[in-house]
Amino acid sequence: MAKGGGFQLRVELDGKSVTRLNRALKALGETDAPFIREALDDIGPRFAGAIKSRAKGGIAAGVRTKGVKGTGGALRFAGVVKHPGSRSMEFGRQYYYRGYKGRAVKSGQRFRASPGQRAQPYVGVINGDHAIGAVKGYARERLTDAINKEWERIGGPE
Repeated sequence: MAKGGGFQLRVELDGKSVTRLNRALKALGETDAPFIREALDDIGPRFAGAIKSRAKGGIAAGVRTKGVKGTGGALRFAGVVKHPGSRSMEFGRQYYYRGYKGRAVKSGQRFRASPGQRAQPYVGVINGDHAIGAVKGYARERLTDAINKEWERIGGPE
């Protein structure tokens, strides 16, 4: 989540089916999984929109999507939050620096502030709520359907 840090959505699916699909795609020399790519193209902007709607001000303006990356069964949706305070907002902050010169903050002495900056999650990385929770059900449904269509396309499971 730090400046330029990425975000991702983890969805629990039937692990054996996904692993078998990845192996089948690799064995057949498939370099693309069009149904999974299509599902990620649909889920990704929805997830980024959920992040934007829950983040504050400049952090919401810093949400960027990079589209679907990877090949075959190793496809993923990529995105970043380009804002220096995004990580501190999501996770909170307790350590600060004092006695530094100019902009070299880490040249100063590190100290722990109590209570520090309170966490105000908007993605929901730790508990799986907020933006992740809002999109997870739809993503699970969409990806399960995409995996089933991929199996049909390549000739079905064993």
